[in-house]
Amino acid sequence: MSANLWTIIGRVVDGMPVAGTQDNAVDMKELKREAKDLLKSFDHTSPSMCSIGAGNYTFHYVIENGVCYLALTETSYPRRLVFDFLSAVQKEFEAQHGHEVHQYSRPYAATTFSPVLKKLRNSFLDPRSPETSKN
Repeated sequence: MSANLWTIIGRVVDGMPVAGTQDNAVDMKELKREAKDLLKSFDHTSPSMCSIGAGNYTFHYVIENGVCYLALTETSYPRRLVFDFLSAVQKEFEAQHGHEVHQYSRPYAATTFSPVLKKLRNSFLDPRSPETSKN
């Protein structure tokens, strides 16, 4: 896989994923399982922002208003940029789905957020790009 910036958004109360990026790379299956396990482990006492090492990758997350925004990056990806990315995702998601996220009854119910997430992800993939240097 080229540059990594895999993302999942889920509720803290029950760990249910409500949106995420699509990536079917075989080498990501175990890491995706770990991400979903992490999402299920969070509760109201979890730190609101954290990075967790996982070999050559790092999980970064932000929890805001009962929703966790979790990204998986290569360890070399700049920490400041991933948190800028997660902040941008949080703001967009909150504006579009914040009022309904706790009403979703099935996983990945916020499918309309996929194009926005893809656009944000693409703008942050290259840490040297002009868009990320503005952040």
